Amino acid sequence: MPQSQKRPMGVIPRRALCLSAPVFPAGGRRAQGLRIVPDARVAIGISVTRDTLSLSAADLCLRELARRALPVAALSGSGSAGALADAVESFIDEISLDRGRLLGVGIAASGLWDISPEELTCAFSCPVRLENPGSASGRAECFVRGGSRNMAFLSLDHGISGAVLMDGELCAGDSGRCGTFGHICVEPGVS
Repeated sequence: MPQSQKRPMGVIPRRALCLSAPVFPAGGRRAQGLRIVPDARVAIGISVTRDTLSLSAADLCLRELARRALPVAALSGSGSAGALADAVESFIDEISLDRGRLLGVGIAASGLWDISPEELTCAFSCPVRLENPGSASGRAECFVRGGSRNMAFLSLDHGISGAVLMDGELCAGDSGRCGTFGHICVEPGVS
């Protein structure tokens, strides 16, 4: 059964939606159907590990359009927001992405990368979000699963990390680190 759009339509870019066939509900008046135009907007995701910078572009239906990986050491001025922005600009040029379609950039970087959100906001000409890898993965898992709004996510990919989500929102706590499972003492007395 079709579901109603609960968010105000103003938050969805007009060119990202188009009319589709009318929807015939079980009762009441006929509703106009809408569908997503997948390539209307594109988001870029970045994963920064100790030695690799992975860039990925995805459309509104979460289809990966392009991917590129390069060594972190290849970034000029490695560790700076400007170097990261330059890598993204190069990636955008390489895949011939119209900058007007760019929705924003999401970055998953561990504490090994010491760049503040303010530095990133200044370096990029689009919305940017910085998360630790566990929180970013937890948000993605919650989004993809759809019906799972409350969850604990644990990742053993590049170390231990995770996230706690309640009602689809990350529980950050007072310190901003609630649910961050990295650097846990597994065996007391052993570092």
